[in-house]
Amino acid sequence: RLAQALSDPPEAFELGPDCKFRWLSKNFAERQNVPPQLLLGSTPWEIDKVEHDEDRWRQYRQDFKDKKAFVSLACRMRDQAGNRRALRMWGEPMMAPDGAFLGYAGTGIDISQEVENTTRLSDAYELLQDMFDDLQVYRERLEEDLEAARNSQRGLLPKPEVVTAIEERSKVVLTYYFEPTSELGGDIWGCLPFDDGRFALYLADFSGHGVAAALNTFRLTTLIQEHQEKRDEPAAYLEILNARLKENLPTGQYATMLYGIVDPKAGRFRYAAAAAPRPLVVDLKTATIDPGEGRGLPLGAVGGAKFMERDLSIPPGSLIVLASDALAESVDADGKSLGKDGV
Repeated sequence: RLAQALSDPPEAFELGPDCKFRWLSKNFAERQNVPPQLLLGSTPWEIDKVEHDEDRWRQYRQDFKDKKAFVSLACRMRDQAGNRRALRMWGEPMMAPDGAFLGYAGTGIDISQEVENTTRLSDAYELLQDMFDDLQVYRERLEEDLEAARNSQRGLLPKPEVVTAIEERSKVVLTYYFEPTSELGGDIWGCLPFDDGRFALYLADFSGHGVAAALNTFRLTTLIQEHQEKRDEPAAYLEILNARLKENLPTGQYATMLYGIVDPKAGRFRYAAAAAPRPLVVDLKTATIDPGEGRGLPLGAVGGAKFMERDLSIPPGSLIVLASDALAESVDADGKSLGKDGV
């Protein structure tokens, strides 16, 4: 007997030639927290009833058939209370002097807590993986929504055919650069043709960034489409837009805006400003810059606000430059902020 040879070592067992448990040491029976009757008379693969993997056991059973030693053999079962138990065992074949196979002598340990901890970690990992996958799906859907929103916002800009019609009728050239500083922005510009060759230019910048600011550009565009009265009176038109934005914008949100009428025949730019960056007229012949004025209350901040109409002379061959404050906040080739003077 193995017990006699090793003085009944802790956690020892024997398997008979049929690979069934036939003897358990006292310590083995006590420390495994598994009643002996659950093991005796059964093979290791017969007691492995929790998450039984036949492919794994196929190789082990071949090793038993070939009378090979087994190392770190794990068996999962349930005790009489229905709790999950796990044993890890090692065994060496026992051979009689005449070479007859007598079975296996081995030892084992209770790894139930280890398996439980591993299972919990595995479950936590799977949960985190599922959460990560859900976040990936959400991110992809959000990116798709943001891309759709960006395209919709760009759809608010003047259509190429409108720009071309103004250029041909008024004998001017219109160029622009529009690039939000984040996924979505609060900047918007537009132009409105008049029948007599004049046209309006406007540029607005809503406070904040992201979705809220972008939604406000849709609000403003809708208001401009709805209100055609006094479009040729810059100050009065800003007052109309201010009143409507005051009604619709949440507290703390507002817009800076410049709205003006370009009259190529008269060589004038009549405009009104609502806390906007000043317009610039550049005379290319004389290489001089005539800055306008951008002071005024922002739109949507104060109900009943009044605005001042101003004039700039625009000689033939000159440029009118309108830009949001993002231009002044940009850096030059040396990495220094442009600022107003740099613009």
